[in-house]
Formats: sequence, structure tokens, C-alpha cells
Amino acid sequence: MTFSKMAATAGLILVALVVGAAIAVYAIRVPQVERNPASFWKQQGFKEVTITSNLSWLIRRAQLDFMLFPTEVGPRKLVLQSLSQSPEIMYAVFRPRGSSHTAIVYAYSLPQQKALWKAQIAMD
Repeated sequence: MTFSKMAATAGLILVALVVGAAIAVYAIRVPQVERNPASFWKQQGFKEVTITSNLSWLIRRAQLDFMLFPTEVGPRKLVLQSLSQSPEIMYAVFRPRGSSHTAIVYAYSLPQQKALWKAQIAMD
């Protein structure tokens, strides 16, 4: 095999790896939805949850998703405010660093261990 064929093969492998990595990163994206702030904050049945090592994956998952796929908010660093749970859904409420009027809420299905959605919600 000549050097030019080896270089071409290496180039194709590199392109395939980059495309594969981009597809993998896009596949972990949490879909963004619109939520009415008033109705969301008035939902009943939430109970406050303390952070345990078992839930730390949820926090890291949300922070990574927001860093790669932010909502319209400028800062890409999230600070956890609270974790709340309804019977089958865990809600993680974050604030973007430097923002006092916006919350980013992630909803996770506990039975499926899957992120369902994220929403940017006004705190006013």
C-alpha cells in the first residue's frame, strides 16, 4: 500500500470518527419544550428530594446537555437549585450562572431512567 493510499484511508477513518462523535453528542440532546410558568410552579404533589450519589448522574447529565445545547439564555453553566419528585418524574431546577429571573427545569422519567424534556421558565 502506498503512502497516499494510507493517508487517504486515515483521512476517511478520521472523518468517520468525527461524524460518529457528532451524531453521538446530538443523540444525547434533551428536547426543549415550552411551559407556562404559572401553571408549572403551581403543580401539586411535588416533594423535595435530597441529593444522593444515585441522583448525581441526573445533575451531571443536565449540566452537560445545557453546555452543549443551551436554551436562549446566555450563560452555559447551570447551578442546581432543587430536586423535586412526583410519583414517576424527577424535576431538577437549575439557574444559569448569573441569571436571577430564569430557571431551567429538566424532567426525568424515573422508571425509564431517561430525560424527557427541558424548559426555560421565568421566575418572576
